[in-house]
Amino acid sequence: MVLTKPKFCQKVSDLNKQVVQVFSDTVLEDICNNSRKAAEAVCKAVILNHYGENLGENIILGKLDCFGNPGSNRELNLFSLSNVIVTSKTGLVIIADKRAREKVKSYLETIRTHGNPASHDPNSNSDIIEPLHVNITKVALVNLLKWYFEDYMNEQVPDKLHNYIKPYLSIAPAGMLESSPISLLGKFKYDLKEWFEALEYSFDKLDMEYNDYFNFIIRITERRRTVNVLIYGLVSEVKVNHVKEMEELVQYHDCEEGWIVTNSKVSKAAKALTESKSGMNVFCYNFDELIEETIDLSSYFDWVENEIYTRGIDKRYISLACEKVELHPKTKRYEAKNIYNGEDGWLEGYIDFWQEDHQKEHISILGEFGTGKSWFCLKYTWEMIKRYQEAKAKNHPRPRIPILIFLREYSKALKVDTLISDFFFRVHKIEMKGVFSAFMQLNKMGKLLLIFDGFDEMADKVNKQKMIDNFWELATVIKGNSKVIITCRNEHFPQIKEGRSLLNAELKESTKYLTGKTPQFEVLELLKFDKEQIQKLLSFFTDEKTILNLMENKEIVDLLSRPIMVELILDALKEIEQNKPIDMARIYLYATQRKMQRDIKETRTFTSLADKLYFLCELSWEMLKNDKLKINYKEFPKVVGHLFGHKIEDAEIDYWRYDLQAQTILIIDEEDGNYKPAHKSFLEFFVAYKFAAEMGVLSLDFLEVAQSQSNVDFNQTPKAYTWKNYFNATTDEQGNLIEIAPLKDFNHEEVSSLFETVGKMPFSRAILDLILNIIPLKEEAVQVKLLSLLELCKGKPFEEVNYLTNNIILLLLSNQQDFFVNKDLSNLSLRNFSFPKQAEVYIENEFGNFAGTLFDNSDLQNANFGGVPYDDVDQYKNTSFKNAKIKGLKFNFVQTDALDIHEKNENIVVGSPAELLLVNKKNFNVVKRISDTAWNVRLSPDGKLIAHSKWGKLSIRDSKNLEIVVQHTFSKQINLNMEDSGNLWTSDFVFSNNSDVLYTSCNNSFIYVYDLLQKKEVKTLQCFYGVSNLTLSPSEKFLVSSGFHAFILWDLEKNKKVIYEKKDPSNLNHYNALFHPFKDVFVLTDDNKLRVFEIDSGRFIKEMQIDKASSISFSKDGEILCVANRKQVQIINFNDFEIINVLDISEFLPEETFDFYKEIKLDSNGYIMYFITREYLIAVDISKKEIINSYYHFGDFQGSNFVNSSGVNLKIKEYLHKNGAIFNE
Repeated sequence: MVLTKPKFCQKVSDLNKQVVQVFSDTVLEDICNNSRKAAEAVCKAVILNHYGENLGENIILGKLDCFGNPGSNRELNLFSLSNVIVTSKTGLVIIADKRAREKVKSYLETIRTHGNPASHDPNSNSDIIEPLHVNITKVALVNLLKWYFEDYMNEQVPDKLHNYIKPYLSIAPAGMLESSPISLLGKFKYDLKEWFEALEYSFDKLDMEYNDYFNFIIRITERRRTVNVLIYGLVSEVKVNHVKEMEELVQYHDCEEGWIVTNSKVSKAAKALTESKSGMNVFCYNFDELIEETIDLSSYFDWVENEIYTRGIDKRYISLACEKVELHPKTKRYEAKNIYNGEDGWLEGYIDFWQEDHQKEHISILGEFGTGKSWFCLKYTWEMIKRYQEAKAKNHPRPRIPILIFLREYSKALKVDTLISDFFFRVHKIEMKGVFSAFMQLNKMGKLLLIFDGFDEMADKVNKQKMIDNFWELATVIKGNSKVIITCRNEHFPQIKEGRSLLNAELKESTKYLTGKTPQFEVLELLKFDKEQIQKLLSFFTDEKTILNLMENKEIVDLLSRPIMVELILDALKEIEQNKPIDMARIYLYATQRKMQRDIKETRTFTSLADKLYFLCELSWEMLKNDKLKINYKEFPKVVGHLFGHKIEDAEIDYWRYDLQAQTILIIDEEDGNYKPAHKSFLEFFVAYKFAAEMGVLSLDFLEVAQSQSNVDFNQTPKAYTWKNYFNATTDEQGNLIEIAPLKDFNHEEVSSLFETVGKMPFSRAILDLILNIIPLKEEAVQVKLLSLLELCKGKPFEEVNYLTNNIILLLLSNQQDFFVNKDLSNLSLRNFSFPKQAEVYIENEFGNFAGTLFDNSDLQNANFGGVPYDDVDQYKNTSFKNAKIKGLKFNFVQTDALDIHEKNENIVVGSPAELLLVNKKNFNVVKRISDTAWNVRLSPDGKLIAHSKWGKLSIRDSKNLEIVVQHTFSKQINLNMEDSGNLWTSDFVFSNNSDVLYTSCNNSFIYVYDLLQKKEVKTLQCFYGVSNLTLSPSEKFLVSSGFHAFILWDLEKNKKVIYEKKDPSNLNHYNALFHPFKDVFVLTDDNKLRVFEIDSGRFIKEMQIDKASSISFSKDGEILCVANRKQVQIINFNDFEIINVLDISEFLPEETFDFYKEIKLDSNGYIMYFITREYLIAVDISKKEIINSYYHFGDFQGSNFVNSSGVNLKIKEYLHKNGAIFNE
């Protein structure tokens, strides 16, 4: 049984018809009139879609207003229709985004004024419909259609309409509405003049435009004279007759030269004519040729090709797969993801498609370190250059020129004009007049593809505002038809949400200084290599036998999913074959150890592994600390002298520098003499090593490298050193090195020194992952050492300790999330604590359980200790925050899923995946809570019993004390036609009127019937799919089961299906049903509508348009029906079947939340509505639309002491108290 929306479909049909007429008619008045009708059809379709067919039609006809009150009884005209869909009144907003609302308003107003024949006086010569008015109207209509189909309906413009409006898309993209639309010739003239202006040419007074060509004169200043050049522009093929005409025009206008320029092609005959005569001063160009004559990019192209061959990208490149996550446009919550792999042409295929797409979004590519971002940028740039050169050779239209800029060369704050000028002049020696303005004009015209690689390698990791400013400085290049790609590590951002917000161009701090329309970015995330890609990668380096051996080791395969790791792993092959421990840090250890051993060539330079290790650790720290990922050779004497002045004479410093040139961990850019790491991850490994050593917690196998020191007397007893002392040996009176005792272990540095190294900044994701492998955190002795460091930090403010305490606690929690349960963390600064995030999700087990922990007198401002798993609620139970600073401390919510109420009960029953709660109706304090699964809860008709969800079991509790009354394991049932037949979660419950029989639905598609008197399961009913909702008729003769894809009306006396609807599972249509309290009729919702089914007649008797309804509730007398979707509750007079009120969730929740209605319940008289969201329980006075009381599910704070704590928000304080927290009286 499938019901459609006939009125809505009719309006869409009217829209299609009117649009075809607009772009087919030649009579100007008819075009204007049909444009207005098309705009009216758009408005009516939106109103019907938003308010439903019944209320929507009455609004359009003027019978009712948007609140359902009596209207003017006059059908709405375009002006009134516009006011309905662009209103900003609370509760009536249709277009939530303010900027989109203003755009739509301007489109409609333009069509209404320019497109209204009645507003023009045909008898007045000064007031007639001009082609300009019609063009403006058409452009506005095109933009309105794009908004309606692509933004509002979330679908493509129908092909039939797209063919009509396509010519206007190129000349009037979104955002050009304010300027008058121009012809193709006019647009070409505009681009050409902008290009000449960018080259700093001046213009003569002559400026003529005809039907098919234009003329103007440019003045080019040379060394000793100014050359006047006549420009003859057209948008068709240049032919011989144009050349002959131009010869006369050049003479007539007394110009030295004449250029015929087209955006089409030049005929061979015309080109031959200009080249055949000596002294010919007329030249023919298409626009691409004119640009190429001005700017020579051959040196840049050669550089790209040289990089390709030098790095072996031409032979060893492997295409990358990527993922694009779809987020809800308003809530920004995850909805779906798309994988682009070999079937789609890999990442390259997606970028090719994106280049041709008319959408204005740009691309940010996120990827973990070593996943191939830079190689992709180089490879794609090379391929684009080859396409460009091929098109040039054939004189075809040129594709975009790829401009690849490595941002690692530009640290800290930047100015984009300096960056671009540096790229052309210094890096690639390209001479071009007005370089930046010329570049921007090429970019604006869509001639360039800008690729900025390595945003993470130039942006400041600590200063959030600087990072934002840098991003938006880059975004200033986005003009007109530009296309921009920015790559970045995903772990660069402390929180992935923040990273996605920035790279999607959403952060308010990002845009508040910009003017005009904000650029839009979409985010792609690179996927690690799969096994097939790994095997192909290995085949470039080693034989089949070695590949097979490596592929058998899961840890190695995981490491090889980052292509950068392959050479390191092959360098570490000997250790792998010896079955030594394998993880990312140890691969770096084995590989760098082997590399360093190869690099030690002369005893007069680096005489030991330890020396080279120390140098690389200290140099890496300086580079990371200062965001300076390269060092010039001229700086080496100073660095080497600082680190090893105690060991070497001044004359020897050059030997040490030359040794560095020969080694392979740092590589040199010969042209500039700058050293940089072969990859940034090398720096992170050495810094992680240094940090672990400075804290005195290195694993023994990592310690071995440092033990390979040169000036060691092995006859002495080994001893412990600090990192600094070990490498800063002393000399005797003659200047000879004093031999030292062998290294036994490292002691920690003075805590004041650690503040400036380990504590200087929060651990990045990359450094945390590495250091967790380097430190043996499971050893009790190591844990004791770290705890002793925390003791030394007590009583010191954040300004002194920086992030040292945060990073130590991060290490211990990453190893064991409940490490600090019942431990003392008082008098510590944990300000700004957070777990580093990566790739869209929290890492598993990255949270802290602090039940029973002492935070007394600690600074916890703006800390976030992570959200506990959904089945854990006691993160802060019995925790002490006495005298603590807790302003901005993040308390994460625990998900709520269900509620039920009964007029005789004092408490509301609330269910969640982790606990079952009783919340007092009057004060909303938690009265009792138990740990148990309660995805759904239902009270019996007498209010005495609670049934709640379990896996494969029936669980019934006493509603006053939550003690178990019945527990029963259901019989095993298998539905062979259902994929997920093993899912045994119970989903809904309905008691018989006298509470002696319970019907329980299950996700395995069965309904279990349990007799409470006999205390046994008496029968089962099999549905098509898993069931999420049950409702029983007042007569108890009928039961309705509903859920995804189907609903069924059951005759309980005959145990058979009476009627059902069954949909294709791929459509994800969700049904929900509820019987009337006294009548054998039930209401049924699906994704589009609300219907009323009458059992006696066996048919649906009423219908109303309501989208995505998720919860239904009747008043006790059955006169009021409430129907909720995610954002609104429709209050319906059931007898009249009319909407009498609308409760928008935005009226009851804070502005910054994106929460939604999950379940609603009306009290017995229908005056109060209780509802839950994922986070809240709220009671609302329906008539006043006021909150009576609210509860936020923070989890179990029973016994948590906040006495004399400071900075807590008053509302949060209230909610913590309701969850059991103790505050000052």
